[in-house]
Amino acid sequence: MIIALIIILAVIVSIWLFMKQPQFGKLATGDRLAQIKNSSHYQKDQFQNIHFTPQLTENVNMLTVMRKFFFRKEQTK
Repeated sequence: MIIALIIILAVIVSIWLFMKQPQFGKLATGDRLAQIKNSSHYQKDQFQNIHFTPQLTENVNMLTVMRKFFFRKEQTK
C-alpha cells in the first residue's frame, strides 16, 4: 500500500514538474502580446467566445457523456 502511494506521488510530482517548463505557461510578450490585445475577441483581459458554447447540452449530465464515450460502439458506414 505504501509503495503504491509513493508511486502515485512520484507520478504526480513528475507531471507537475514537467508542466512547470516555460513552454507550458510563458506569458505572451512583444509582437505576440500586441496581436492578442488587438483581437476583437479579447475583452476585459481575456478572450470571449462570440457564440454561447455550453460544456454540456441540455438534459445531459457528465455521467451520461462518460458512459457514451467509453461504452458506445461507433457505427462504421
